[in-house]
Parts: sequence; C-alpha cells; structure tokens
Amino acid sequence: MNTQIKSLLIFIFGVGSLFSAPITNHLEEKLQNTPPQEFIKIYISLEQIFDFNDISAELINLKKDERRELVKSSLKTFYDESQSNIIVQMGILEQKSLLRNIKSLWITNVILCEATGDAIYKLSLRNDIRRIDYDEYRILIPEQNENNYEPGVPNSREITWNVTLVNADDVWTEGYTGQGIIVSVIDTGVNYNHQDLSDHMWNGGIFYPLHGYDFANNDNNPMDDQGHGTHCAGTVAGDGTAGSQT
Repeated sequence: MNTQIKSLLIFIFGVGSLFSAPITNHLEEKLQNTPPQEFIKIYISLEQIFDFNDISAELINLKKDERRELVKSSLKTFYDESQSNIIVQMGILEQKSLLRNIKSLWITNVILCEATGDAIYKLSLRNDIRRIDYDEYRILIPEQNENNYEPGVPNSREITWNVTLVNADDVWTEGYTGQGIIVSVIDTGVNYNHQDLSDHMWNGGIFYPLHGYDFANNDNNPMDDQGHGTHCAGTVAGDGTAGSQT
C-alpha cells in the first residue's frame, strides 16, 4: 500500500485525520513529495511531560551539584519509562528496514530518527504521541562578509547594533572585557577557524582537540554546519578582527 493511499485511509477512518493526527502539515507535505522507500529525518514529541513539582521538595535542601544529579536521574528515569513502549515498536520497524538512527532524548520527551512514510504513518496511530515533525536542515543565518573595517585603523571597526543597544561598549570602557572567562556555547557548533574566534577558543586537551563535542554526530569535532552557533559565539567572544566588534 503506497503512502498516498495509506494517508487517505487514515483520514477516512478518523484514526489520524489531518485535524487530529500528530503528523504536522510540514511533514505531511514532505511525505507527499518523497518516494515511499526514502528515509525522512523526523522528531517525535511524546505526550508525557515531567512535572518538576514532584521533586521540588527534595531539591530545597540539596547542594547545587546534588540538585543537578537528582534532576538528571529523575528525567532519565521518567523518560526511559515513557519511551519504553514506543522504542519497542520502533525497534521492530528498524528490523524491517523502515526506520533507522534512533536517538532518544531525556532532557525532553523527544525521539529523533529517520523513517519511511510507511513507518511514520504506523507511528502516527499511537495515542502517546503529541507531534511528529520533519527535522529539516536549515541555514538559519546566511554567511555575510561585509564590514566597514579599515586595516590598521582599530577605531574604524563597527560596533554591532545589539552591543550598543545594551550599552556593553560603555562597560568595555570601564575595563570589563571578559578576559579570562570561559563560556560554553550550546548551539549548532562553531566555526573555530573564524578569524574573530580562532585565537579565543578553549583547548580541552586530548579528549577535545577541536574545542568541544558534536552531540548530533557523536564526535569531538563541533564544526558549525549551519552558521547560527558561530553567530552566537561571535556575539559572546568575537574580537572584531573581521571588522565588527561584539
């Protein structure tokens, strides 16, 4: 049964209509324009959400590191139990080559994977799923090379509008530059070769030779492939070499 017929039957019998099914319009459009055997990157948001009120009384008297460990263990336990049933079904679909690259998240109740249209429609019949959406690759901030810097004239470097908006440049004149502070940027990675950032990168030793970790690809090379992380890192730690002070 092809995906178009499957989708129509789901709509007719009311077990997953376009108005009630967890499949988003964005993903439905992708499904209609994708061959049935082709894999689509999706993320599945489950219905159950952890209630921090359940552990609030325990957290009050704990030290910071103890609170962190309690929150971690509670989230992992809760979402492991919440996801256990659907993970079994996804494993069966994986054995049938309809689904692959399953990755469960425990900070929020979300599962990432790649799935065929048939697998997506099968999963959409479940009553414990809130949303299934297309995990689309997007360029969030296009690369820009324009600046007004005159080589050899440091004062000609533009100060970006958001810096002046919060009066950060006034703080600089007081001698507060952030020197010696280590900041972690959790985003799409960072272009650690960028001239504004390259000589300000943390060196983590043999385990992190490239300054961090890539949790999307599970390696220690966090090179940015979208631009957003580099943009944010530049706001935090760019030194203006390329022309714009942040």
